[in-house]
Amino acid sequence: MSPDMAVIDELRHLELHLEDEFTDAQKVAELYELVQYAANIVPRLYLLIMVGSVYVKVAPNMRKEIVLDLVEMCRGVQHPLRGLFLRNYLLQQ
Repeated sequence: MSPDMAVIDELRHLELHLEDEFTDAQKVAELYELVQYAANIVPRLYLLIMVGSVYVKVAPNMRKEIVLDLVEMCRGVQHPLRGLFLRNYLLQQ
């Protein structure tokens, strides 16, 4: 298994853990805001997508706003290959 795929698998495990741990939309919203302060842009976006998918499941009324926010942030990735993998991950979520 390639390192990239291993990271995606670990993000899925983390997502499942967060779904079990956080059932309150307010706490997931706080986590969504907290992740935005991560230092590196590409890892931050992967974490945002993962937390955003949990946020959508906990608060379905926020779905449109969260997805629009994530799509807008993914546009900021300048490297074509990194952007492609990031958008693929977003679509899988």
